[in-house]
Amino acid sequence: MDYDGKSDYAPVEGIPDFMQSSIIDWIEDAEFTLCPQVGYLYSYSKHVVEERQRKSLIQKYERLSGHCYGLEENSSKEIFSHDANINQFGLEYVDFLLASLSRYVPSTQVLKEEPEHVDKASACIEKLEGILNESRSIWQIGERKGFVGLEKRVNPNMQQMADPIIRSDTSAGKHLSKAWNCAFGRIPDYSQAYSEAIKAVEAATTPVLSPKDADATLSKNAQNLWQQSGWHFEIEPTRCDVPGGPIRLLMTGMMNSQPDRHGKTQFEEVTKAKAEAAVFTAVFLVQIFPYNYTTFLFSGQSGTSTGFLSVA
Repeated sequence: MDYDGKSDYAPVEGIPDFMQSSIIDWIEDAEFTLCPQVGYLYSYSKHVVEERQRKSLIQKYERLSGHCYGLEENSSKEIFSHDANINQFGLEYVDFLLASLSRYVPSTQVLKEEPEHVDKASACIEKLEGILNESRSIWQIGERKGFVGLEKRVNPNMQQMADPIIRSDTSAGKHLSKAWNCAFGRIPDYSQAYSEAIKAVEAATTPVLSPKDADATLSKNAQNLWQQSGWHFEIEPTRCDVPGGPIRLLMTGMMNSQPDRHGKTQFEEVTKAKAEAAVFTAVFLVQIFPYNYTTFLFSGQSGTSTGFLSVA
């Protein structure tokens, strides 16, 4: 074990015993930040929560979670000191507190609060990030369209590719943000992840391949890529008679591999692996089609190009 915060150990699930004390302390910090007693807001030496604010916070959590765990009548330290409680809903409550704290972080563009409170909320979020990293948790903190929450760690190279798209103020970015959260968030929805991944690709390819049809589907865009002769991708097989080559094949494959695309006699679930593959494919395809240049690119004129995909 290297004591610089790095480790070769595999990421750990849940909240193991060596992490519990740190998480409980963080929960108390978060509650104090969200529900400060007047006069103690900026005191680091004593945590005094305003009980009415905390009660309101807990009630909101119970409404959203659909469960009542006794947090209203007991302190968080008393509740989460029991292994059964922290393992059952500890991560759920942490995720809720993160979302609540994110309203004070400037980048969320949700509320403009007093600078001191913004700094305290940001410091609280950063503290949890440190705990998760040092504990080798499989969970990390992600910010998706202004709100902070837990999400599973993925290959950092793929994360770096996806982040600029997700943070962009584009339709494709918004759909990819939803797809990413559904695939890697604390409560995954693999069917929705696949669906949003397709919508992200539709949003990126429609201005390029179907500029006169704002409602074009992935199927139509792939068909247009086939019918509009001359498409060429920089990476091609030795012999390929498919316009657009592997790009069109990826688009049609993504469309045809969606298990719940249509109602079937035998229902088929979207698996974790298939949903993640769809999201990663969407990241690649969205970057291939630079929709910001559709005013003059892909008009059928000889030699127009995105740098990767071109019309000969």
